[in-house]
Amino acid sequence: MALGNSSGTLWAGIYRGPGTPSKITLAVGGQTLQARVYTLPSSPGWVAYYAEASTTLDLGAAKPKPTVRAYAADGTLLMTTRL
Repeated sequence: MALGNSSGTLWAGIYRGPGTPSKITLAVGGQTLQARVYTLPSSPGWVAYYAEASTTLDLGAAKPKPTVRAYAADGTLLMTTRL
């Protein structure tokens, strides 16, 4: 999900998959954003994340589609997807 105004763009999402990510990145609009990651106290291990871009991305008809990557603490890539 993305929300934007004149001060920037906020990207947010949830993750549930293999392993528990300690790092999530979003590649969008020529930028790679480091997301803040919150592990929720549940099973099978839901994770919420959000990232902020200081520049406003055009969220109009041709919405940018970020590539999201989740990494384990040891750097192993757990998941990659394009939203």
